[in-house]
Amino acid sequence: MREIGILTHSFLDAYNGKIDMIYGGGLERYLYDLSETIKELGLIPVIYQLSYCGSFQTEVNGIRVIGYDCTDKNIVDVFNLMSAEAKGLLIYASFIWQPIDYKEGSIGICHGINWDHHAASVDHKSDVASNVQNALKKLKRIVSVDSHFLSFCRSVCSYSNADKVLLLPNSVDTAHFTVSIEEEDKENIHILYPRRISIERGIVPMMLVADRLLETYDQVTIEFAGATIEDSLITKAFDLWMQYHPNQDRITHKAYSFDVMPQAYWKADIAVIPTIFSEGTSYSCLEALSCGVPLVSANVGGLNDLIIDGFNGLLVTPTEERLFQAICSLIENKDMREQLGANARHTAQAFDKQIWKRKWRDILTESFDLNKRVISAGHDFTLPTQEEEAQKQVWDQLWSREISYQWDPLSEVIFNFLIEKIGPLRDQQICEAGSGTGKISLRLAMDGAAVTLVDYSAQALEQSRMAFKQKDQQGEFVLADIRKMPIEANKHDLCWSAGVLEHFSLEEKVNILKEMARVTKPGGKVLVLVPYSRSLPYRIGKAYAEANHTWRYGTEIPVDSLKQEFELSDIEVEEERNIGFIQSMDFLDYIPGAEIIKQSAIEWYSELNDKEREFFPGYLLVTLGSVK
Repeated sequence: MREIGILTHSFLDAYNGKIDMIYGGGLERYLYDLSETIKELGLIPVIYQLSYCGSFQTEVNGIRVIGYDCTDKNIVDVFNLMSAEAKGLLIYASFIWQPIDYKEGSIGICHGINWDHHAASVDHKSDVASNVQNALKKLKRIVSVDSHFLSFCRSVCSYSNADKVLLLPNSVDTAHFTVSIEEEDKENIHILYPRRISIERGIVPMMLVADRLLETYDQVTIEFAGATIEDSLITKAFDLWMQYHPNQDRITHKAYSFDVMPQAYWKADIAVIPTIFSEGTSYSCLEALSCGVPLVSANVGGLNDLIIDGFNGLLVTPTEERLFQAICSLIENKDMREQLGANARHTAQAFDKQIWKRKWRDILTESFDLNKRVISAGHDFTLPTQEEEAQKQVWDQLWSREISYQWDPLSEVIFNFLIEKIGPLRDQQICEAGSGTGKISLRLAMDGAAVTLVDYSAQALEQSRMAFKQKDQQGEFVLADIRKMPIEANKHDLCWSAGVLEHFSLEEKVNILKEMARVTKPGGKVLVLVPYSRSLPYRIGKAYAEANHTWRYGTEIPVDSLKQEFELSDIEVEEERNIGFIQSMDFLDYIPGAEIIKQSAIEWYSELNDKEREFFPGYLLVTLGSVK
C-alpha cells in the first residue's frame, strides 16, 4: 500500500520522554484524525516528528511514528533532514513559517499563525512572509485551519492559483462532546480553562484573572484542564502559584484524556479561551461549543472564525481586565449563560468531524491524484460514488444525534431470533456487518459473546464505543466498508446484518454476502434481516414519509427474497421467513392521525392464532444460511 508521510514538530510526547502516548494538544489531535482519514482511503500514514528524548521508531494506535532527535540541534536543519528522508507522498504539518526544503507536489498545513503577537519585531514578521512565500511556491496546496492565514497570504504574498490555500476549519466530534444532562449546581459557578499550560495559550492572564475572581466571588471554583511540559519555566511557576495560593482549595489542575474530556465541560458553567497569540480554530473552543458551555474567548486568530460576540460567546482582547469583566458578566447573568450555551451547541454542528473528514478525503484524492481504485486491507476497494457518498451522509447525520440504547421491542424480536438460531452465546465470535448503533451487539456482548462491529460511519461507531464503555463491555470496532472488511478469513461463528442490504443493488448484495461468508468459519452462519416487501404497514408508512419528505433513511428498496443472492454467494440457505408484524405498525406513525388505526390493528392481531398470523407478513425478512 502507498504511504503518506506527515512531517511535524510534535505528535507523541517526546517533550517528556513518553513516546508511548500522544501529546495532549490540538495539533496532535488533528494529526491523529488525519491519519485515520488516510487509513480510510486504504493508504498508510507514517508520522515523522522532532524529539527531545533521542531518535526512535515506534507504533502507537496503529500509526507508525519516526522520531528525529533535535536536542541541542538546529530544529529547522533536523526538520529538513526528515523531509529529505521521508518516503512516499508528503504532508508538511508544521513550520510553514520556517525556511523548509519542501518536496514539490506535497501538501502543507497551517494550524494557525504564531507570528501574530502585536509586539513581535518587524524583521521577524518580514522573514516569516518570505518563508510563507517559499511554501506557496513549492507546495501544491496549503490547507489552512482558519481565515487568519488565508488573509495573510492574500495580503502579503503573491500566487496565481486562488485555490492554492484552502480554508478547512478544525472540527469536533459532536457525538462525543455532547450537552450535559445533569442538573446544574445551583450553589457554585465552575470556570474551566481547557488549555495547555503555556504562554501563548494565555495562562498568565488567566492566573491573574483567577486571583481576582476567587477573591471577588466565594461561589467560584476554577479548573485548569491541560497538559504541561515538565521542567519548563511556566510549569514551575504555575505549580508554585497553585501550591501557595490563598484559595488553593477552589483551584484544581487535571490533564484529561480525550475519552473523558467531555466530563470537564459537563462540570463547567463557563469556559475561558484566553489565547494571546498563535491560535487556529481551537479544539478547546469547539469542544466547549459542542458541549453547550458559554465561552469567554480572546479575539485572536481562528477564534474569530468560531465566536460571534454576544451570540455564542463573548469575544474580547486577551488582557487581564477585559477577560475579568467578561467573565464577571456571565457569572452574574444566568440568562445570558443559558442563551450563549444554547447557541454554542448549534454552532458546533457546522464543524462536525464527519464534514471535516469528507473534505480531507477530497483534498487528498485531488491533490495526490489518487486513483479511484486503491488498496484497502489487502483487497481492491472502490472509492464511493456520489450516490453512495450521499447515502453515507444520511447515516452520519442520523448517528450524530443522541441515540437511545434503551431496549425496544424490535431489538427484542431480532435478539430472540438470533438466540434461537445460534444457541448459547458464551465464547461465540459474532460479527455485525453494518452495525449502526450496535445496540443488539451490546446485548450479545453482555451475554458472553465476543463481538466485532463494522460500520463505515465513524459517528455510529463512536456511539457504540461509548455505550459499550458505559456497560463495561468489550468489543472490536472496525471503521470500514462492509464490502471489503479488514478482518481475517474464517474468524467468526456468525456474521449477521440488519437493515443494510436493502440499500444496495443485486451485484453489491452478492459482494457483501461473499465478504460476510469470507470472515465466517466453514459451517458458521450468515444471517441477514431486511425490510420485507410484503409488509403492508411498512410500505404504507414509508410511501407517505417519502411523499412528504420526512423519510430519514435514504434510498431503501424492500426485499421479497434473498435466496438468489445467498446462492450466488455460495451460502447454503437454511431458512427464510418474516418476523415483526407488530413492529411494522410503527411505520404508521409517519401518518398524522393514524394512532387509532394502529392500536386497533395491534389489538386485533394479538387475538389471532399462529396459523391466522401467517397471512399478515412482518416488517423483516430473515434469511439464514451456512458457509460451505
